[in-house]
Amino acid sequence: MIYGIVRGRNRFDCFALSPGAGALLATALFVSSSHRLFLDEDIYINVASNLTRAPVNQVTVMGGPEDIQVSTYNKEPAGWPVLLSFAFLLAGRSETVAFWFARLVFALAVVALYQLARELLPTRRQALLAAILFGATPVCLRYSVSTGTDTPSALMTILGMWGLLSGNGPLAAAGFAFAAQTRLELLVLIPLVWLSPKVPPKWKIGAAALVLFETVHVVWLMSVAPVLERAGEVSSAFGLRYVGSNLSDNLKYCFDPFGFPVVISVFVVIFLWKKVRWPPAGQEALIVWIFALFAVYLCFFAGSFEMNPRYSIQILAPMTILAASLARRPVWIGALLLSVIVPATQRYETTPYFEALETDHRLSTQFASRLNADDLIMSGAQELFINYGRT
Repeated sequence: MIYGIVRGRNRFDCFALSPGAGALLATALFVSSSHRLFLDEDIYINVASNLTRAPVNQVTVMGGPEDIQVSTYNKEPAGWPVLLSFAFLLAGRSETVAFWFARLVFALAVVALYQLARELLPTRRQALLAAILFGATPVCLRYSVSTGTDTPSALMTILGMWGLLSGNGPLAAAGFAFAAQTRLELLVLIPLVWLSPKVPPKWKIGAAALVLFETVHVVWLMSVAPVLERAGEVSSAFGLRYVGSNLSDNLKYCFDPFGFPVVISVFVVIFLWKKVRWPPAGQEALIVWIFALFAVYLCFFAGSFEMNPRYSIQILAPMTILAASLARRPVWIGALLLSVIVPATQRYETTPYFEALETDHRLSTQFASRLNADDLIMSGAQELFINYGRT
């Protein structure tokens, strides 16, 4: 990926640093440093901490911060913990470092989106609008501090798409592969690399090699799916039975003016209605990006944006670019920006499921703070206590 970025340095617009700096300032000023996914984020931080000592993608089951006695394989891909472990190596292992590194990743995602939009859109103003819409959308800003996989995978996908549309083979291959190594559903975008006439054959082969391990990972997950389904108390993780309810929930979410920038959704519909038959060069890839991931979430038991609004981050990037491509008049630009402001003024409501997780997490951290160093702790959320410095 670094090689691909260096190769594409001549196409980089330094103005992209401006919206990136604005995004970093906004998340620092307006978003508190606290968990958004609770126990999942504790797992990622624990795995990243372990990776600073040895190249083993495992979460600690028994032991302490400096004494791992028993560990187990983490079912999530290794991409994000590996990246986070580099931040820990440089700045030390702590939740504070993790939160600030997440903010930096968010700012880089805004920079990358501007650059991708600049590749596709005719004016700098439209590219800036796309970057602002992405960074200022409440769900993106809320999860900008999250040490989960949502923002990092969006960043990697944007970089991969930039490489794809600019003919930068290594960036396309590495970007999409890193995205899949961060969130497995992004494997569905790898065929774009193989089908692109701009990507040289050697990098198409390279992309296949890079995602080979994630393909094996998916096969492994399918083999243990019955166990995970029993743990999650669902009959199946994927299935057509979920399509109807998820489609209803996701359309309701995308066209709720108080929860999502509804004008973005309307502009995307207008774009598809007017241009889906003959989309401008490159923008057909954005359409595939939206529909491929949207289809995956429709079939997932937890793929409802109303239940998990953070999943919408993965399709928001192409949506903002398509919306900005139609915003040629000040009145339409104003309408897009206003549609971002309206949901930002609303109080964020969590689902009962996440309220329960938040309560569980808060009680656990309070309990951990009152324990002595030599107390024995038995918990199903052991990584939280280990990250808190307890054994």
